[in-house]
Amino acid sequence: MKNLMLQLSRMLAMCVLLVSQSFDVRAEEETLSQAQLDQMLAPVALYPDTVLTHVLIASTYPLEVVQAARWVKDNPKLTGEAAVDAVEKQSWDPSVKALVAFPQLLERLSNDLDWTQELGEAFLADEAQVMASIQTLRQKAYANGSLNDTKHVVVEREREIIIIEPARKEVVYVPVYDTRVVYGDWWWPSHPPVYWHTAGVYYRNSPFHWGISVNVRPWFYFSIFDWRHRHVVVHHHYYHKYATGTM
Repeated sequence: MKNLMLQLSRMLAMCVLLVSQSFDVRAEEETLSQAQLDQMLAPVALYPDTVLTHVLIASTYPLEVVQAARWVKDNPKLTGEAAVDAVEKQSWDPSVKALVAFPQLLERLSNDLDWTQELGEAFLADEAQVMASIQTLRQKAYANGSLNDTKHVVVEREREIIIIEPARKEVVYVPVYDTRVVYGDWWWPSHPPVYWHTAGVYYRNSPFHWGISVNVRPWFYFSIFDWRHRHVVVHHHYYHKYATGTM
């Protein structure tokens, strides 16, 4: 009897081990490799920090991104701050509302929904790894000389951290750039950088193209990067204080 119980215990332990290994393998398969992360983040890693935080958070709400993009398409006369004010009563996340000011970017996130969903999943799964990948891409662009002459943003390099912010806090530009050039020789041959073709944009003397400016109010900066701790900090009180006027 004791031998039978011992055998059953061993069999049960073996089953538990096999199930655990199966979950571990599945988790590894579902986690993006570093090559895949760099590839995916290439077209947005050089955005101003304040815009990039909104993109990362908004990507975790893909349905709301689609809804916001449709709203923008249905309301072409509302732009910039006026558009953001008009969607204030929507139930969308503040990051999605903030991107209404940038219709071309919002349309891109909506049209390339697979990419957006994948980014959101990666951000939720490992925020620190996503932020580390962004810094790797920025360091590559910096070493390639691509961040030497960016007229609408300020680039600050603090050892291993590169911060990119608008030259004027009240005016934001979102760059379009050629990911095949801006980072220099790509280091993952089997995973080339995602390249977003933009109609009417031609790269001549610079891998960057700057579109129209968008005026923003202080509430736009309600989320920031804590690069040291690889974390996005969201100040909900700051957003509601300025965006809703509850001061």
